[in-house]
Amino acid sequence: MPTTWLSRRRTGEPLEGRLAVCTAVYPGVEAYLPEWYSSLVSQTDRNFDLWVGTDGLTPEEVGQASGQTWEANWVASPAGATPAEVRQGVLEQVVDQYPAVVLVDSDDVLEPERVEAARLGLASADVYGSAMRVFDQRSKDLKVLFDAPGDIHDGMLARVNVYGFSNTAYRAHVMKECMPFPRDAVLLDWYVATRSWMLGATFFFDSMPRMRYRQHDANTARILPPFTKEQIAVGTQRVLHHYDLVLSRSAESPALHRGELEEAQSRALRFEAATASVDVLEHYIDALDRLPPGQPWWSWVAHPDLEYIWNN
Repeated sequence: MPTTWLSRRRTGEPLEGRLAVCTAVYPGVEAYLPEWYSSLVSQTDRNFDLWVGTDGLTPEEVGQASGQTWEANWVASPAGATPAEVRQGVLEQVVDQYPAVVLVDSDDVLEPERVEAARLGLASADVYGSAMRVFDQRSKDLKVLFDAPGDIHDGMLARVNVYGFSNTAYRAHVMKECMPFPRDAVLLDWYVATRSWMLGATFFFDSMPRMRYRQHDANTARILPPFTKEQIAVGTQRVLHHYDLVLSRSAESPALHRGELEEAQSRALRFEAATASVDVLEHYIDALDRLPPGQPWWSWVAHPDLEYIWNN
């Protein structure tokens, strides 16, 4: 039988104690660090400790780039560590010390109530996520809201993701159960959310934007058009690899929702085959670029609203 301990409902009582706010820093993020750290120390809820995984940057370089010394716990990553290993290095330090972890990317910006809202959300759920305002690399507001669909349900995690590593918080025991991470997990945020769902975790999504989400060339997952042929091709391979990882993990230990994930994987494979045709791919991208911006991550792979193009 699948693990069931995650399925217990929360009481709604406030989550007590200090939380762990976790992030990672790496070359290329330096320009964004002053704004990020300023937003962190301006939180309405300051009852947290900051944990930072370093990947190619030293604490001194971070302080120099941000113009101030960070009050943080630093976890240095070994040479050659993958992004998943960098994240795990931090998280395995905190899951036994804190009741919950708040995840934020160091190139984004926290709204003042980000930590407070996460604490409140986790009073009634195992996993918390929030909407985000989208802005560009120069901090210009793009007037786009990244939000969950109006008919949000946990089952959508089989096909798309709205629980990133910048807009979420997890009960620590849930995060611990998802480790160790596959070292080659590129879509680690989706992997952890999906794995939590497969273990019976409860989810809460906050439609109030609690983060400002920066769009730039280094984003792993784009949410704004225009899309390119290369982005669709690379994204499709990443999505298929994601399914391989979560399904292989569920084969090792019984889990829920395997059938839904296998169906989503099958759809992605059909999409891959269909978009091998240049004509189909061009038609698909043209229609994709016309959809409203700010849709969930990876929705642009085998988009259901465009099934008439790729699945006939």
